[in-house]
Amino acid sequence: MPAYIVGIVEELLDPEIMGRYIENIDPLIAEHGGHYVFVSDTVQVIEGDLQPAMLAAVEFADMDRLRAFWACLDQTDVKALRQRGSRGGVLFVDAPNAG
Repeated sequence: MPAYIVGIVEELLDPEIMGRYIENIDPLIAEHGGHYVFVSDTVQVIEGDLQPAMLAAVEFADMDRLRAFWACLDQTDVKALRQRGSRGGVLFVDAPNAG
């Protein structure tokens, strides 16, 4: 059953650092069998107080693979790059009815 990680960037603090983050995160996503569903900086809020500057979603085969991907970030400086380059959050979504 697919599982998704959703990144919400509320504020881009340093575009150069985020560029390095993207260069480093892409091979790790692929290594764990993930693929981007979307990445967009064109986000229109219809309702609520959210003001995201960017959203990204990555699909993994299941929650175990997603968690393995997340755990591997602790062995690198990738997570720290994201935290220095942006302000936002990350969601894990288990989607039994997707697809």
